[in-house]
Amino acid sequence: MVLVLLSACTTQTTGTPAPAESGASTSTRPPRTSSGPENAVKPCELLPDSTHQALGITGQPKPRQVTGVTWCDWRVRKDSAADSYTISVGYYPALGLKDLRTAGPAAPVDLGGRTAVQGLGPDNIGCIVSIELTASSRVDVMGIGGDPAELCAPALDAAKVVERELP
Repeated sequence: MVLVLLSACTTQTTGTPAPAESGASTSTRPPRTSSGPENAVKPCELLPDSTHQALGITGQPKPRQVTGVTWCDWRVRKDSAADSYTISVGYYPALGLKDLRTAGPAAPVDLGGRTAVQGLGPDNIGCIVSIELTASSRVDVMGIGGDPAELCAPALDAAKVVERELP
């Protein structure tokens, strides 16, 4: 399904456009909008740099697309490669919590009043915290690496940060 959005201006403003003053501050983060989560969710912006140290993130975000889902991955390197893992954040614009697949039952988790669940991923690929945006969209935060059950705590820690950044 292809969605095309059109917008038009209904009023005109006279004058000449001019660049902002050189001393003006600019935000590196887009403003939150109320036009819907599908217009505002960018996974690589959901774990701000200021949170990386606390989460153990050691590398830059790596964006990727997989079958209509936008993902961003961050590496957490530990002393041992076996203890290292990846935090992945994915935006599902057309799949809600009801569509989440887990290896077993998903348990509700408290994330700032939002509806969210946590469970082990299919085939035990990691631990997932899934946050509902709408009935038909969600954001997943995954810990992927060694023992999936041991990655639930870091996935939940990252999900708490992600939740604060969601529209």
